[in-house]
Amino acid sequence: MRGKEKLVSELSEIIRAYKIVGAYKTVAKTLGINKGTVKRYILWAKAKGYLVSNSLPTEEELFKEWKTDDKGRSVIRDFLEIHQEQIQQWLVQGIIVKRIYEMLQEKYHWQGGGLYLKMPLHIYH
Repeated sequence: MRGKEKLVSELSEIIRAYKIVGAYKTVAKTLGINKGTVKRYILWAKAKGYLVSNSLPTEEELFKEWKTDDKGRSVIRDFLEIHQEQIQQWLVQGIIVKRIYEMLQEKYHWQGGGLYLKMPLHIYH
């Protein structure tokens, strides 16, 4: 149970700090946490919509979400699924995948890596 409390506390703290600061490196330095950990938590939180919301779910709900999710490895897939309709519209308009990737970065402020590599696999299935 102690590990759960630490995880949820750390996750909540990282999300709150990122909402204020907006930079992985600054949050990591301020909280004394590895930058990779901060990035993984933030990418997961973005996919869940927690960064645009004014409040976070309860600690119990946050832990349940974290525990049942695959912790960032599906962030790219989730992001693409959320925006699949828009991506399909762009494809119908004849926009190439590389430009779609750039447009997703511009329109949705995507900062995660790997999207361009996984997008073709996702959008054509």
